[in-house]
Amino acid sequence: MKILHSTTLRIGFAALCAAALLAGCGDERPPAAAPGDAPAVHVETTAAASAFPVRYEAAGSVAAERRVKVASRIPAYITAVNFREGDLVREGDLLAALDSTDALAAVHAAEGKLAAARAAERDAEIDLKKFEALAAEGFISDHELRRIRLKHDAAAGDRAEAEGAVRRARNQLRYVDVRSPLEGRVAERLKEPGELAVPGLPILILDSLRNPKFEAGVPAAEVDGIRPGDEVEVAVEGRLPLKGSVESVAQSAAPGTRTYLVRIALPKDADVRPGAFGRASFRRPDARSAAVPESALTRRGGLDGVFVVEGDRTRFAWVRIGRRCAGLVEILAGLRPGESVVLQPSDALRDGARVEVTHP
Repeated sequence: MKILHSTTLRIGFAALCAAALLAGCGDERPPAAAPGDAPAVHVETTAAASAFPVRYEAAGSVAAERRVKVASRIPAYITAVNFREGDLVREGDLLAALDSTDALAAVHAAEGKLAAARAAERDAEIDLKKFEALAAEGFISDHELRRIRLKHDAAAGDRAEAEGAVRRARNQLRYVDVRSPLEGRVAERLKEPGELAVPGLPILILDSLRNPKFEAGVPAAEVDGIRPGDEVEVAVEGRLPLKGSVESVAQSAAPGTRTYLVRIALPKDADVRPGAFGRASFRRPDARSAAVPESALTRRGGLDGVFVVEGDRTRFAWVRIGRRCAGLVEILAGLRPGESVVLQPSDALRDGARVEVTHP
């Protein structure tokens, strides 16, 4: 009899352990309400609203309204570059200086030719007046007078050509000073003193500071819902979200990414630098997500959820939350607009509990 009693105790203990293990397994939902005629819990409810539009996010970066490649207009060696990457420049600032030796020599040569052309023109004018007087008295023929006039006209043409050469040479001399065409920031410094400046090859690259843009690549499945003028929320790293508007949508996809470039105008005073990474949030047309008051949220099992009221019972639903605004929380998944949720669930409220809705 003692042996049977001991065996019975061991079997009973094993059964209790198995029951405990089974109770510990599951999906970690809140404990279900006790069955039977438990008293109804009085709760206030609210309907999940359609307050937040469903949005699509696309990664991108800040771009300057204008990016200018500043190059020399004459071939010459660089004697100075006055700015480096990140420096601010004003319109008209001296960015770089070039060796002026050849340009000065060209100016002096052109001025010398101009002086000679003017002297030749003065001599031709004196000759013309003298021969016109002789022709009036009949001492020379009309043919000879015509030859003198042609000589005078040619001298005047040589003088005009020499004046043009002087203007060109002086303009070339001005180009030894490479100045900023805008107010902006140096994006790249590509040449150093001692290197040869070649027309068309940039010395510096400048980004304008005013009217920054945000550029994002959007796939074909989303781009059809985006129109110029649409409001966009842009979150740039290290900055508060900015309100922008769609400026343009590319009509053809980029070959490498197969995405369409969407250009977004940012506020004129936005303190953002070109190249900064960010995300643009576009509204999807005619699609909205649910929203509930923050007080309707509760945490169970370390996750956010709400108690949905169906008839006179509760159903706990885990949710994925999004933005928060004015006391409302966007519900991205787990709840549909219009469903009734408990407004202020207590810690004692359980999944499947019988409830009675009260109104404040």
